[in-house]
Amino acid sequence: MEKTIEVQVIPRSGRNEIKKVGEKLKVYLIAPAEDGRANQALIKILAEYLGIKKSMLIIKKGLRSRQKIIKIIALLTLVLRASLSFAANPPPRQVSEFHLANGFTLLCEEISGSQLVNFSLLVKTGATTEGNLIGSGVTHLLEHLIFKGNETERLTAAVENNGGYTNAYTTYDYTFFTATVPAEKWAEIVPALLNSIFQPAFTPDDFQKEREVVLREISRNEDQPGYQASRNLWDAAFLIHPYRFPISGYPAVLSAVTYQEIKAYHRASYAPGNAILSIAGPIPAEKIKKICSEASAKYTARPAYLPLIPTEPAQVSYRERRTEFPTRLTYLYFGYHINSLADKDSPALDVLADILGDGKTSRLYRALIEKKLAYSVDSSAYTPKYPGLFIVSAVCLPEKTEQVKDVIREEIKKIGSGISRKELTEVQKGLRSSLLFGLETVEGRASDLVVNYFLTGNPLYSQAYLTEISRTKEADVTMVAQKYLRDENLTFAMVGPSAATETSSPSPTPLPTGERNKISKQSPSTLRGEGKGEGKIIPTIQLKTLPNGIPLLIKEERGLPIVSLSVFLQGGLLFEEKDTAGLFPVLAELLVSGTKRKNSQQIAGIVNSWGGSLAPYSGNNSFGLTLSIPSESWKDGLKLLAEILQEPAFPEKELDRLKNEALGGIISREEDSMAKADEILRQSIFGNHPYGLPEGGTRESIQRIDQSIVRKTFRKFLASNNLVITAFGDINKEKVGAEANRLFAKLGPTEINSPSLVSAETIKALTKRETTKKKEAALLIGFPGISVAAEERPQLNLLAGLLNSQEGILFQKLRETEPLVYSSGLGYFLGLEPGMLYFYAQCQPEKVTRVQKVIEEVMAQLKKEAVSPKELEKVRARVLGEEKISRQTLSSQAQEAGLSQLYGLGYDFNSTLEERTKKVKPVDLQMFAQKYFSPEKQVVVIISP
Repeated sequence: MEKTIEVQVIPRSGRNEIKKVGEKLKVYLIAPAEDGRANQALIKILAEYLGIKKSMLIIKKGLRSRQKIIKIIALLTLVLRASLSFAANPPPRQVSEFHLANGFTLLCEEISGSQLVNFSLLVKTGATTEGNLIGSGVTHLLEHLIFKGNETERLTAAVENNGGYTNAYTTYDYTFFTATVPAEKWAEIVPALLNSIFQPAFTPDDFQKEREVVLREISRNEDQPGYQASRNLWDAAFLIHPYRFPISGYPAVLSAVTYQEIKAYHRASYAPGNAILSIAGPIPAEKIKKICSEASAKYTARPAYLPLIPTEPAQVSYRERRTEFPTRLTYLYFGYHINSLADKDSPALDVLADILGDGKTSRLYRALIEKKLAYSVDSSAYTPKYPGLFIVSAVCLPEKTEQVKDVIREEIKKIGSGISRKELTEVQKGLRSSLLFGLETVEGRASDLVVNYFLTGNPLYSQAYLTEISRTKEADVTMVAQKYLRDENLTFAMVGPSAATETSSPSPTPLPTGERNKISKQSPSTLRGEGKGEGKIIPTIQLKTLPNGIPLLIKEERGLPIVSLSVFLQGGLLFEEKDTAGLFPVLAELLVSGTKRKNSQQIAGIVNSWGGSLAPYSGNNSFGLTLSIPSESWKDGLKLLAEILQEPAFPEKELDRLKNEALGGIISREEDSMAKADEILRQSIFGNHPYGLPEGGTRESIQRIDQSIVRKTFRKFLASNNLVITAFGDINKEKVGAEANRLFAKLGPTEINSPSLVSAETIKALTKRETTKKKEAALLIGFPGISVAAEERPQLNLLAGLLNSQEGILFQKLRETEPLVYSSGLGYFLGLEPGMLYFYAQCQPEKVTRVQKVIEEVMAQLKKEAVSPKELEKVRARVLGEEKISRQTLSSQAQEAGLSQLYGLGYDFNSTLEERTKKVKPVDLQMFAQKYFSPEKQVVVIISP
């Protein structure tokens, strides 16, 4: 269970979905990869997947890359303890609990005004309950197989064809399935969900194919040093408890599992009494009970197989595990045994983790990151069903390993001597705000109920838990530090380069250290801006133009006492130059690193004192800031944003740190096959245009960035005609308008020259190959694309929905007909100028040629034959439904409206795009494929061993 996770993002996929790839995640997003939209969508869906708050996730690396490192800050890292924090006066929740005749447990929460319904079904079987198959990963494989079967039986088909999305994942203690659909379709999903769970239709052929997919996932994970370090920790820390085994299993053990064994395991584990279903949406509880009772009646009660879980003996002496690995970084993990979630010490341990290693104000950040000793550091208390681990992790240069290790142990010793009232209060306020952000979506509410119920027996346990957080004293935190963070209770795991790897490193620049200056927590936002119900007034976005011409978009939403404030400016990659590539990501982060009156620590402290989060972003076409805070602080929050924009200090010390961070990111990308392929593809398609610049810049361009360049660039881009402000949430539009006018009245206009247009005419067909030390191959097939304003956007959205669906032709040919890839799809990014389209795939090296041929056959088929009207209607329902799902939060609505306004499309552009999507015909998709999938402009990039 790592405090950072590696994620591959596939934007504009036509759906929101997460695939678990061993210990990593592959995330399909509806949102485009432009100006932070995909990043914010990623945080939202990832938070739902993990069952934690969006404010607990930070994109630490890869802001503009498909390969990202996500930091999970502080609390309950992968336990899915949703809504662990409460804010002042959280709204009452209408929750009902039913126990059906066959032992099935049903939890319902009625949410008036929502347009969506979420099903969260938990089966009490995980990697720890595999019995005589322990270590095989059979639970994880079974989770994959639940979605198999013929088209009429597949849960994915039932959900996607009704405009929803579905997902699943496996933990040590349970397996979790979730589906979200438009409210009017909810009753149709219940029988399909239960049938897939309790009577899956997977065949022996499905079993063989999916097992190969999982084995490839495991192989790819073993290529990653962070994964190896984490596995070393868990394997050394637990001697007999099943937590020592990887959730995906060991390849040799998984390969020996038979079809009959997995069918028997399903029969033994997936009993109605071993499952809990939580449903959240605008449906009365009694109606839900009636439908679920009827749908589940055919599944008879029977005992579930629950193997005896051995108790881990107390650790009595220090343990250490060091492993050499072909990497230029060293990964360190410290693990201390702690108790389970239900233990009385759990709240204080979470507070301890926050103070020790959560964000810029934490002790380890100040001791390591600010002093440039480590590349990243964080801490968390992992408290699952059984006793877990308190984990501190860090990444640094090999030559600094022992120094970093000593500093961490010294800070742990110091915190056992006491904490300050200020440290405690800031953590408590941050936790109090988190609950509100966790209540934004139907997914967050349903998962909160079901996981709380499983772990504690109380579906609303979060609120009681946070009462204990509020009662925690300084002495409680000191006590748990002394009790658990002892040397004899410590397991230390490290993965680092061998001497040969260090000597042969091609990097002329030492990997610098320092974590991106993400203030507090990743920007969360608000709930259900477009809900409707009887007598409910649907909140609408209103445009108020300030006297100096700045558009102010306001949406009054009284559902929760929170507010999301954002500023958007044109900028980003499109406006970078070769000599200073990577400038805008550094500039955006530098904005929150100090003003003329406040330094970075003071800004972070202020935001923490509100219990809020402040997040900068930089994308392909714009950059900006989002501040999410309780609504009572909106005025002070808007004032802080105005000060950051109009009085930036761009401190030299912070600039040096961020440049070092950027240089470190460059080295990390050089070791990532897909990131390397993406860089080659962009350069091949865009040439000397800014879109062709390397993501994050080059060593030379980063070194050239200085204060003068940053200040000059920002002065050029901060102007009344290049700024959009949004204020969405529990606010008064008149008061916000008056305050915004007062704060931003002095800004005047500017003139920004765009670079020359991308010329698709100059692009010629070519194939580029490079080698890698990784075991997996990366394949990209790219073409010139379209802009954000292109008339063909509806066609592209639908085509992506068709090609990225598990029901679609591409998935079926690459995964079902032949087990060729472990991941594949159609991605694209849109810009103010034409972007690009690309097919991607990751597979075994010997299958690259076949995979490329299959993708080209799919393109040829799309150009030759129009999809059927029936198939188009299915895709249209999925795309429009997923768009509705993606707009549940106020921050996503604000970002969509703000960027559309900034780009000259109008803040209500999405509504017109939706209407245009409804009018697309099969021939329109065929014509799009014919126009853009041109062999004459096809660029193929292959990175292979």
